[in-house]
Amino acid sequence: MSCFAGICGSVCGGSSAPPAPIKPAPLSPRAFAQVSPRGQPQQAGLIIPETSDPAAAIQQSLTPHVSLSANLVKDLEGTHGFQSLLLHKSESQGEKHRLQNYYKMPPGSEDALLGEGGFGSVKKMIHMATGKQRAVKSIEVTSENVGMISDELSILLNLDHPNVLKVFEWYHDPENDMMHIVTEICRGGELQDLVLEHHTVNSAALLIQVFHAVQFCHGMGVVHRDMKLENCLLKEKFNPDAKDQGAEARRALIKVIDFGLAATRGKGEAMSEVLGTPYYIAPEVLQSVYDEKCDVWALGVMMYMLLTGEHPFVVPSDVRRKSPKKLFHRIKTNPPHEEPIAMMTPDARDLVLKLLEKDHTKRISAAQALAHPWCERVRSQVIGETQVNRTVLKSASENMQTYCRMTRLERVLRTVAAREAATHDMEDLRKAFFELDKDGNGKLSREEIAQLFEEKIGGQDGGGSSAPILSDELWAAVDTDGSGEIGYTEFLAAVIDRSRFANEETIRGAFQYFDLDNNGYIDRHELELVVGEDEAGRALKRLDRNGSGDIDCSEFATLVKALSRKNKSCLQYCRKFTQEDFVELS
Repeated sequence: MSCFAGICGSVCGGSSAPPAPIKPAPLSPRAFAQVSPRGQPQQAGLIIPETSDPAAAIQQSLTPHVSLSANLVKDLEGTHGFQSLLLHKSESQGEKHRLQNYYKMPPGSEDALLGEGGFGSVKKMIHMATGKQRAVKSIEVTSENVGMISDELSILLNLDHPNVLKVFEWYHDPENDMMHIVTEICRGGELQDLVLEHHTVNSAALLIQVFHAVQFCHGMGVVHRDMKLENCLLKEKFNPDAKDQGAEARRALIKVIDFGLAATRGKGEAMSEVLGTPYYIAPEVLQSVYDEKCDVWALGVMMYMLLTGEHPFVVPSDVRRKSPKKLFHRIKTNPPHEEPIAMMTPDARDLVLKLLEKDHTKRISAAQALAHPWCERVRSQVIGETQVNRTVLKSASENMQTYCRMTRLERVLRTVAAREAATHDMEDLRKAFFELDKDGNGKLSREEIAQLFEEKIGGQDGGGSSAPILSDELWAAVDTDGSGEIGYTEFLAAVIDRSRFANEETIRGAFQYFDLDNNGYIDRHELELVVGEDEAGRALKRLDRNGSGDIDCSEFATLVKALSRKNKSCLQYCRKFTQEDFVELS
């Protein structure tokens, strides 16, 4: 027996033999519709303005609600400058601001449909400025669902984490009353597929990422309320035949999707709406008194299914019933099926039973689950060595030290580059983020960054101090909202290498973000929205070579390429630009 097969047995169960074939029909969560009062998804506590105009309702409800975690549009610095730009762009009106002016169907459009249902459809489309594929979720806007749409959008905008689906922008089509939400595309299929294909060990490693996503959401005050295998997508295809499955597990990236039923709540704050997917619904949800631990129950169901290939409460006769009433009774009263769980190792069994604790006040949290011995063993035996190369850390620290001297414009450009970069291009920095995040909450404190810089950077030079590396000035520049923590995109923007945002794709993508009215130029007003009046005036004076009063794409590209070559702040560099510099750099 191979070492890897032995790991399969030691992490997932008492035997290395694959689990019995799963029966797709009984386990299909689509056998029953999502449960919700009056048959309609709830609007997660959002007060919807009384209006006959759905578009107006979205704007009224979205605008104050996007600041869920108080980290959107706080000021015009860094990430927040970009978010402000994104809000202005996506709320723009007029014929030019339509989905079809920015996105097109890919060649061979017959396979462009990624999914559809009662919510609308999800299609694969091409971003014309960069040529990148993205997913576009199109939803018909009605007075009944306007709150749910704005809630899902505002929640996704605030959940900045490597394991949560990323939103790029959104468009409203008033003629057809459609809302189009543009997100990153995931090509690797659902986590459910790994159950069907018996990739048990890989599933165990990927489940750790789901735990991280749920811990982060709960820390941000977001309860998903529809966690399930089908709502966990692989960013790219998983190679089950790879020789080094540990490396494959380290490379794979999970994205949690579909926050349509999510709610924003404080820790332990009760909810009462009965909703979700029957196979994953927690007993306390059925009793209409629950909190964020309902997501933890769903994690327990997912873990049970991933390790055994079976559901902890479903019986074959469930598939023949039109009502899930008897299933709900077992969820509330019965223990999980004993035979499959008996095949697990003691620590796996212990964790599953803690996740599937009937009393949600005694159920462990996602953070506690991540600290469980089973998760520790998966990380050490399956995922293996994940320590980031010191060269990467040293480069990141050097880039961060220059960040505080950058202007608002350059910080926004770096944020765009971080958001636009392909997943594989950010893999080293993503690993660095997770290594820095000692408590696993999806954010980095000053202490976490300073400690790792001292260990990995100062240590290699004989134990240097972290003080000059992480000064008060630098931390204030990075922690723009003064929360004491920085998010994933803020981290990437601060440490990304300049050369990564000088490519043509990023330049075109960034230009389009600034060009709010899509007329091919960045005018003074559009620039002021991000960098303020003074800096906008100086930038136009130096960059507007033809005296038109605005910046075209060529002039914008010159600026970005110059920034990538010179180790100076944007403002300093603009002051020294001459006509000869522009000609040389063009």
